[in-house]
Amino acid sequence: MRIKVRGHNVKVSRHLLDSVTRRLQFALGRFTTQLRTVSVKLTFQTEPNRKEAYSCCLAMDLAHAGRIRIQTTGDDTATAVIRAAERSSQAVSRRLDRRREHGRLGSSTQDALY
Repeated sequence: MRIKVRGHNVKVSRHLLDSVTRRLQFALGRFTTQLRTVSVKLTFQTEPNRKEAYSCCLAMDLAHAGRIRIQTTGDDTATAVIRAAERSSQAVSRRLDRRREHGRLGSSTQDALY
């Protein structure tokens, strides 16, 4: 499993990179044989009528099971990453369970947003 981290309006320091990698390895470690790549995009965003927030978008490419996309927000990058890591583990587990239940590999072109 390869993890790629990039930032948009967020500086990805060595400490942040290590923190994100550690969180995702812990959350997705049991799926390393099924996951090809995990792409992380951290964004600082300001929205009208809302305070400033950080966003964490994950795109996970699974071997023979398509792509899963997750987006979370938080008051800081750590909160957004923690939420995304928790949701990513649940989403991959659900996708693989469905694949096993149906006895097929699933659509490799279908994207899911959880």
